[in-house]
Amino acid sequence: MISEKMSNQSLIATIHIENRGDVWDSLDYIVVRCKDCICGPPFIMYKLGINAKQIELGYPVTRQINNGKLETHMFEFGQTFFTFYFGPHSLLDGATKSFLTNLREDLDFSHITIKEIYHEIYPESPEDNVTEIQAFIHSE
Repeated sequence: MISEKMSNQSLIATIHIENRGDVWDSLDYIVVRCKDCICGPPFIMYKLGINAKQIELGYPVTRQINNGKLETHMFEFGQTFFTFYFGPHSLLDGATKSFLTNLREDLDFSHITIKEIYHEIYPESPEDNVTEIQAFIHSE
């Protein structure tokens, strides 16, 4: 089921990673530098319509932190479509593709950012993971 909401503007701290496989090794880098100001679950996000997919891994934070490869910036507010996926992260690509296929056909995918928010992570029981998949529509 796909729902729609207006996302709020939020301060996020992110690093660039090459692929989803780098998430778990890179989370510690962020946590060590942001441990006293993380205010939400980890996420990855990437823009559609770009040949070389640039992936950002991050957390919402309560203050600016710029430390090495870590960057803090505002994530804008806007129209967001979302759904929840329950299961192992190894199947997230398929879940995201299915989600995008089911979005409205009249959307301009060159102005969409995909955000996967890892609400609940269970390494010993990955079928219980809870991930929110969002498609954020940028204003032109």
